[in-house]
Amino acid sequence: MSGKYDPATGKLTYEARRLRNLTRPRLKHFEDRIDKTPPEKFGRASLFVDNVVGESCHGTFINSTSNDVKLTASSKNPRDSWGIEPPANSVIGPNGNQLDWRSDAPAFRGCKNDLTFQVQDGDGNTIATVETHLQKNFAVGFSGSYSCKSSSDRFTCSQVSADRDPQGLDLDVTWSLGGT
Repeated sequence: MSGKYDPATGKLTYEARRLRNLTRPRLKHFEDRIDKTPPEKFGRASLFVDNVVGESCHGTFINSTSNDVKLTASSKNPRDSWGIEPPANSVIGPNGNQLDWRSDAPAFRGCKNDLTFQVQDGDGNTIATVETHLQKNFAVGFSGSYSCKSSSDRFTCSQVSADRDPQGLDLDVTWSLGGT
């Protein structure tokens, strides 16, 4: 395999072929070919390009109450970035309004985020606190946890859905808060 350089664009192009029949644990069968100390100069070489871009934890919070719900705190792992950052102090109106957020992690690191909400009465006073938790641990397949808890029996967090992509890299959970 030899590269072709285009001086006009400054690009070096190689022909490539897709590896087929890779089953879990993916590239484990190449493990014995890993150089512990790479040579200073290379002869023939192979280049492996992986399309894994990372992992994500995506949450949706649906306010099914007749009260406003205010986001009061959000956090994520320090190595994560907000793909969809929850707006600080945002208010989710009643009767089906919702808030979405997503934290993205580098490949093979797992992701985590936590949000805290306050259910408010008509005067803006806090009558309950609701906490959500999403965590996707790096593992072959899926390993993770998610929860939504209310501080008051008047309000109940119900899980609407919990999905993960077929490769187990992304976690997507939707909760609905109900009660009066």
